[in-house]
Amino acid sequence: MFIIEPNLNIIASESSSVVVTAVTTDETQSPFDSFFTIDEDLVPIRAAHSSLSGTMSLDLSSIDDILRKVSNGSNSNTRSIKIHEDGGKIGCGGILWVSGKALALYLLQNWDKLMIDLKLNHGIENLNRIIELGSGTGITGIALGLFLEFRILNNLNTNISKNFKIDVTDIPKIVNIMNENIKLNKISELVNANVLSWGEEISQDIQKTGVDLILAADCVYHEVLFDILRKTLIDLCKISKLKYPKGSKRETVILMASRKRRRADVRFFKKAKKFFNMIEIKDYNEYEEFKNQNVHILKMTLKEKFYNELIEYS
Repeated sequence: MFIIEPNLNIIASESSSVVVTAVTTDETQSPFDSFFTIDEDLVPIRAAHSSLSGTMSLDLSSIDDILRKVSNGSNSNTRSIKIHEDGGKIGCGGILWVSGKALALYLLQNWDKLMIDLKLNHGIENLNRIIELGSGTGITGIALGLFLEFRILNNLNTNISKNFKIDVTDIPKIVNIMNENIKLNKISELVNANVLSWGEEISQDIQKTGVDLILAADCVYHEVLFDILRKTLIDLCKISKLKYPKGSKRETVILMASRKRRRADVRFFKKAKKFFNMIEIKDYNEYEEFKNQNVHILKMTLKEKFYNELIEYS
């Protein structure tokens, strides 16, 4: 599993009866300040895992309900999401985490609203590529892939390009479980599993296309990874900006779901505010439910001044 960072104020605009949240940089006061409060009710690191018994450790029926609705719930195309876990045998990447479920639900419930926001506020009319960092089992990217596949089959607007793809990524030893889950859900036409190790040079493949939307769920968990995770997020945003025409307002958007567990996690985000604009997303159905579990979803963009520091990649 992997991560991102943040700062800001929000303004609201309306389009087609949909309220869209836009980001403005305000260094003084932010509606996200409450996230940085170091509570005494931080949740502990998760212990022994129920998936060792062969069952999924999280109830994903709420994701299935959305998939059933978008597929009209009436034909053989309707499928439930299936996620294989290994009980943690290969580390934390081999099990489900609640932040992945939260981010998947947010994307599926708010896709049209998100697409309007990306167009109006970030210059993205059609998505070419989504990359999920630290995907682990791949739940978020796979759930989104199933959702978009059903919309395509039912001739619903998806706001994706002809060559669109979702990359679920992680370190090499996690790729097998991601591939297994992609195969299990029969979603290989839209979702690919690839290696992306934080802190290393971004691959030529990504450099050629850039990335419109970065997803990350439950990636803040190990302090030694904080700096390289931040570097990777910055690199991906800069590389993508270089692919757009000069003067373009198009910019990479990061959506990150994170669960506050330790004071170090909060300090990570405080430091990250130097580089990223950030708001907390609250307008989704299960906001209170996940907030009670210390899970928050953040929208982030790289601050303009950091785009001027070009990446020295050959």
